[in-house]
Amino acid sequence: MEENGVIVIGSFNSVDEARIYKALLESAGVPARLQNDIAAQIIPAYGDMMEVNLLVAVEDQQRALEILNAGFDQGEFDKECEAELCDGCEP
Repeated sequence: MEENGVIVIGSFNSVDEARIYKALLESAGVPARLQNDIAAQIIPAYGDMMEVNLLVAVEDQQRALEILNAGFDQGEFDKECEAELCDGCEP
């Protein structure tokens, strides 16, 4: 759905989940905003009656999709964390 140069890039049943994806996009330099997040907190609804939409500018759509569709590699994450924790440790 496109409106005024903004497009819905994702819809979530959880405000917290929507906020995580918004933060992910913003940390990668893609401005994003949420729609229905406050209403979803005030008026809890079941199912997709009160979805929280994640919005980005139309020109950021492709980059946002790349970020959101990128897989998360838990093994790589764990390896990087271990390397940071052991920075300065003897091999």
